[in-house]
This record gives sequence, C-alpha cells and structure tokens, in this order.
Amino acid sequence: MLEILLLIFMCRNIGQIVRRNGVNATGYQFTLVGLWFGGEILGGIIGFGIASVGNVGPDSFGFVAYACALIGAAIGAFVAFRIAKGTRPAPVGHAFPVVMPGSGAAPPPQNRTGEL
Repeated sequence: MLEILLLIFMCRNIGQIVRRNGVNATGYQFTLVGLWFGGEILGGIIGFGIASVGNVGPDSFGFVAYACALIGAAIGAFVAFRIAKGTRPAPVGHAFPVVMPGSGAAPPPQNRTGEL
C-alpha cells in the first residue's frame, strides 16, 4: 500500500516537471510506473539469485530478495525522473508557414498543368 501511495505522489511530481515544459504528462507517468515495476521485478530476480548463491540463511532469504527489489524500483524511478527532467519545451507555433487571408502575402505557386 505504501508503494502505491509513493507511486501516486511521484506520478504527480513527474507530471508537474513535464507540464512546465508544455508537454503532455501521461506518457511520462506511464513510463515511471513501467520502470518502477520493471526495476522491482528485475531487482527481485537478482536478489533471489544473490540470496540463493550467497551464504544467506532461510530467515533472511526473503529480506535480501525484497531489498534488491526495492533498490531496483528506486533505480527505475530515478531513470524516469532523469528522462522527465531532460524534456525540452514543446515548440510553439506551426511547423510550416501559414498565410492568413487578407494579409497581403502572395500564396505559394501552384502547378496548373496537372503534372506530378
């Protein structure tokens, strides 16, 4: 439950970071959730491997695997925040020139022969 609350808090935080640049935050928030759970699963697998190969007793076996899972989740969240902080401001305006009617600008020439 605590992880879910932390994830909601981080999603709001990452949304604020990205919206400052005028970018939609939904994709970045999904990236955070994906990297969080992906890191947690990968960290848990690595922790399970470390605990089974190492000299870990049966009492601390689950603790090692879960600690590595949390470290993996934290690394995933760190990567997601680095990606979000690296966003550039969204371009303002059009990607092509727009001629408004009545502006006095000549329209671009057109091919009237019908050739491609």
